[in-house]
Amino acid sequence: GATKVYNPFSTLWLFQEGYFSNYWYQSGSPSFIPTYLKSRHEYSLEKFRHMRVSELFISSQEIERASPESFLYQAGYLTLEKREGQMLTLDYPNREVLDSLSAMYTDIVYNVKNAGDAGLTLWEAFKAHDLERVKLLYNTALASIPYDYFGNTREDFYKAIFLTLLRGAGLDSLGELHSSRGRSDVEVRMADAVYVIEFKTAESERSVESKQAAGEAQTVDRGYAEKYAADTREVITTTFVIDLEKRQAV
Repeated sequence: GATKVYNPFSTLWLFQEGYFSNYWYQSGSPSFIPTYLKSRHEYSLEKFRHMRVSELFISSQEIERASPESFLYQAGYLTLEKREGQMLTLDYPNREVLDSLSAMYTDIVYNVKNAGDAGLTLWEAFKAHDLERVKLLYNTALASIPYDYFGNTREDFYKAIFLTLLRGAGLDSLGELHSSRGRSDVEVRMADAVYVIEFKTAESERSVESKQAAGEAQTVDRGYAEKYAADTREVITTTFVIDLEKRQAV
């Protein structure tokens, strides 16, 4: 966790092509990685962000016995963020790797039809400041996910799916972003606007309105958007309430 080794593959392609792009994904990212994670019932990529593990976590030599985090580490999709004694903290090496894995997850694990087209449409919706369209696309993705993935899911699961969709679409998005008074659920940064999105869950349609108000109040009280006070971009705050009965954002 002290010395970083950098793979120059994407940098070389940048110099050859003359523009930034996700060259990691274009190089042919192996689909067996999300397929393997799906077989282990790992439905959220957020689980592996800043994950703390023992330094013995890669001791298993047999792939059948390897933990998902060990598998991702040995495949190059996780790296050592830091070391503290015998404890290690893992994370994705960079945004390019996380976006690539998210794109594969959207297609293979979440079964989102025409995932590439859906990502482009999602990007266009944010660019047009059309949050109702964003919500519609999100709900379309949720509707395609097999029912047995949900189980006793709550807010974190829905946030994780949303972030995976955003990253798979190549959007500059962050989850659980810390500030002086708390942490925002999701932030999306566009060229002309910043979106601060709070997530709340409602047990039924009857409590949606109160949850909406609670999310809006929390965003203001904890100053999630204040860090952008000097930013020239428009700052847009909103709350997505998940109706747990309908399994969709309302």
